[in-house]
Amino acid sequence: MRRGTYMQSDIFESFRYGQIFRFYPRGELAYGLKGYLVGGEACALVLTPTKAGLRPGDLMNVSEVGPAMAVDNVKFVLPVRGEGIFPGAGNIAQPAEIEIRCGGMIFVTQPQDRGNLILRVDLESGGIGRADGERPTEIYSCWSLVRANAHNHETIYEHKPLAQAA
Repeated sequence: MRRGTYMQSDIFESFRYGQIFRFYPRGELAYGLKGYLVGGEACALVLTPTKAGLRPGDLMNVSEVGPAMAVDNVKFVLPVRGEGIFPGAGNIAQPAEIEIRCGGMIFVTQPQDRGNLILRVDLESGGIGRADGERPTEIYSCWSLVRANAHNHETIYEHKPLAQAA
């Protein structure tokens, strides 16, 4: 077992907000990010899809997460050029895309509340709320989750829009 890569905690409530973790919904490996709604309620942002139907951008309440393992050294990596990068002006981010704003990276959720509400998740703080009207500088439809240490990098998940993923 490699030490130092994973924190030894399986209590979701003890994770810091903005912490990336892995968990096993319906027995499948998935990654998520601990977040909180404006009222202070903790929840999880799903980052990787599962065969059971979870999608990047889904929100789960604490009771749905189950046992989880916080992971260190996992970061979002955005492409530096190529397809999947759009200017914020004149474009609207879609679910599971990342917006770059002066405050940092913001993840766009899947529709909530019967499809009427799309929320934004600050990937640093874990704060979840409605769009604030600030226009993003850029929008990324492609991104990766990467675990890195001093010696190597391992891609955990590459996200591409449905049209590109086929």
